[in-house]
Amino acid sequence: MKEPNLELEIVDNNKAILVVECPDCGDKSNFLLDEVSPGTSVLCNCGGVLDLTDNNLKSIEQKFNELNKNNP
Repeated sequence: MKEPNLELEIVDNNKAILVVECPDCGDKSNFLLDEVSPGTSVLCNCGGVLDLTDNNLKSIEQKFNELNKNNP
């Protein structure tokens, strides 16, 4: 099973948006990073299951923390 592509977007109020891209169809879904738990599975419109692993989320959270350090 292919893992979904994860991206990070920062919105005006300094909230992190997790963008999850389905590896099968390329459809993207947005979630607030602090509302997503490791091990969460999201169902894509195409029927694909997008598993958000602990490692995936930790990597995105580290990026967010680094961005916050560099842009106080």
